[in-house]
Amino acid sequence: MKYSSTNRFEDFEFHDSMLSLVSWDNSRLVIAAKHLNVHKDAAPNNAGADMEISEARITFYEALVKEFEPGRAWKRDESGNSYTDDPLIIHNGKAAHDMFENELRNSITVIGFTSDNGLYELGAVGIDPYFSVRFTFSKFEVEWDDYREKAWYELHRQYKKTITLATENDNIELDAHILT
Repeated sequence: MKYSSTNRFEDFEFHDSMLSLVSWDNSRLVIAAKHLNVHKDAAPNNAGADMEISEARITFYEALVKEFEPGRAWKRDESGNSYTDDPLIIHNGKAAHDMFENELRNSITVIGFTSDNGLYELGAVGIDPYFSVRFTFSKFEVEWDDYREKAWYELHRQYKKTITLATENDNIELDAHILT
């Protein structure tokens, strides 16, 4: 591969990237990534803007799944607050590993990917409408050959505005996120 980045998790924007399993041999997890963005200040990117990678290969060495948390159904009460009646279920060990592997086999779309003291949490949509997986690894490597285009958020202007919605009884102010 033409470009590579090792242990530079912070150089990438995973939101909306699509990940699928290439292989998982012992503790070496290899996935293919589409719509993965690399930040403009990352060493391999000299384009002056965050760029979307055409297709990347991501390798996690000594990957160990700690927990897999399936999604729960959420509802809104009369005040608009979210709540769930579903119990919190967290799978560990082999069950957690197998559930995450099964999601990757069918491809997932990343909602968020964060790190906290060596524990990584990936929130995604896949077979399960939403799930979280927490895992560790000793080394993280991203490899790719070329860029597809500027990241979508570089190509579109974004505005946050407050809009007023007139109803029969009252005016309601709402926050709006506008993409152009």
